[in-house]
Amino acid sequence: MQKAYVVGDIGMTDMVLARNINAKGILVLTGVGKGSLNEFRDTWKHIEDDYIAENVLDAVKWIMNDLSK
Repeated sequence: MQKAYVVGDIGMTDMVLARNINAKGILVLTGVGKGSLNEFRDTWKHIEDDYIAENVLDAVKWIMNDLSK
């Protein structure tokens, strides 16, 4: 089974993209990620992220762990 991931800091586009292509969405809290999670969460409230990462390294570690399952 092939797995795809979208790592991004803009929830309203990156997490929606992840769902549209059947990928796992990882929201990174660097850049505008904190605003996407808090201030702008209502713009993508119908989408759930699979993981919220502190930074890109945290996202990579989560992906590696997920791939090993």
